[in-house]
Amino acid sequence: MDDKIEKLMKAYRYNEGTARAYVESNGRCVYCGVDLLNNLCTYFSADIDHLLPKSKYPEFESWCENWVLSCRACNALKSKMDIDPLPWSAKEAITIHKAELIALIQKIIKGKIINREKELLEIKSIIRGE
Repeated sequence: MDDKIEKLMKAYRYNEGTARAYVESNGRCVYCGVDLLNNLCTYFSADIDHLLPKSKYPEFESWCENWVLSCRACNALKSKMDIDPLPWSAKEAITIHKAELIALIQKIIKGKIINREKELLEIKSIIRGE
C-alpha cells in the first residue's frame, strides 16, 4: 500500500493524507461505496472527509488517520455529524475502531440518502412531469 501512496504523492502531487484515503478505500466512497475512479465526473466529485468533524475535534484535523474518501453527496449529508457519545476515545475511534466508526456513520447516511432520493423523485416529477 505504501508504494501506491508514494506513487500518488510523487506523480500527481497528492498529499500523504489524500493519497492514503484513496488507497485505503480503493477509490470508493467509504459511506456509499460509489466508485470515485469510474470516470472524470465521479473523480471530480471526490472529497476528503474528516471522520471526526474538525469543528468538534480540531486536534485531529490534520491527522491523516481522520481522513477518509467520500463522494460529495455523502460528505454533504454527513456535514458536521458526530457520533455522540463515542463509544471509544476520539484517538481510539480513528486509529483502532475506524472501520466500526465508519459503519456507524454509514447507517445514518443511508437513512438520509433514502429520504433525499424520495425528495429527488418528487422534484424530478415537478420539473419533468415524470
